[in-house]
Amino acid sequence: MRFHRHTPPWHQYNMGDEFREGNIPAGSSAVEFLEACHRMIPQGKRTAYYRSDRVAYQARVINWCFEHKVLFTITALEGKAVKEAIKTIREEEWEPYQKDVVLP
Repeated sequence: MRFHRHTPPWHQYNMGDEFREGNIPAGSSAVEFLEACHRMIPQGKRTAYYRSDRVAYQARVINWCFEHKVLFTITALEGKAVKEAIKTIREEEWEPYQKDVVLP
């Protein structure tokens, strides 16, 4: 067994943690964890930000954040191939992502 702690954006509150078997991927149940934490937030409050590492780099997490208007950042490792591909993009081809959500 290993201890796996999710750290929600409202980390000043202990929203939960869990013990998992060692063969369960760290990113499994990430959306379910977000939803459980979201349900525990006092009425009139909302989830504003979510920060995670690469275990949350999955469409379900990203879509959940967009659907709930939650700003998010997910940090992942950049391999050599990714860095080389980015270098091939010309400066004039870069443009802002049109679906970004700006929250007060």
